[in-house]
Formats: sequence, C-alpha cells, structure tokens
Amino acid sequence: MSELKVPIRPAVRALPRYAPGKSAEGAVKLSSNEMPLPPSATVTEAMRRALEAVNRYPDLTAVALRGAIAVRHGVDPDQVCIGTGSSALLVAALGAVCEPGDRVVYPWRSFESYPIAIPASHGVGVPVPLDSEG
Repeated sequence: MSELKVPIRPAVRALPRYAPGKSAEGAVKLSSNEMPLPPSATVTEAMRRALEAVNRYPDLTAVALRGAIAVRHGVDPDQVCIGTGSSALLVAALGAVCEPGDRVVYPWRSFESYPIAIPASHGVGVPVPLDSEG
C-alpha cells in the first residue's frame, strides 16, 4: 500500500489501529456487537424499504428517531444523541469537551476504542487498571 500524501497530524498517525477481538473456535462472538444470527424478516423488510430512499441524504439530526426514543424514555429529544456506533459517539463527546492535553481517565482493559478516541480528540489517556471486581 502506498503512503498517504495528506498531511495528517502526527498524533493521529501514531494512534493504535483497532484490532477486532477474536473468539475461540465454536464460540459465538459477541464482543463486537455482532449478531450471531441473520436479521429477522421484519428487519430485512425494513432494510428493503430503506433502500428505496438510498438516493437521498438522510436526516442528519435524526429528528424522528430522537423523538421516538425521547418519548419512549420520557426525556427531551435534546437529551438523545444518535450516532453510527459507540466509537463515533465517544469521539464526538470527547471532541466536544477535550482541550489539547486534557487528561481523560478510563478503565482498562475495557472498551477498545478508548486508547484510540482519546488522543484523536486531543486528550491524554490515563488508564486505570481494573481489579478482579471490575
């Protein structure tokens, strides 16, 4: 693979690459939030319907989804944050609050995105080892 010519910040270039977890042979892998079974017929039908609008930009603020979640949980829609996954939401949250050099304490070994998301958001990670009780 050729070297990228875009001037990437050294701190980003030095980030560790994400390594997906491995599971033992015969075990069901749940560590990456992957379903061991195919989607249900209801989900497959919803995906098929969604494909009919794939030529349009989605609602970037997810108004309908945020509203439905807010009603379900009895909160204001402004208290609901939608993202493409927990790693993306973590980067967004850290980016909103971290100034360069801010220290971010996190439990380790735990969520594999912490050591990547924190420096990507200009923070300095401070891992705290988990004990036998977690």
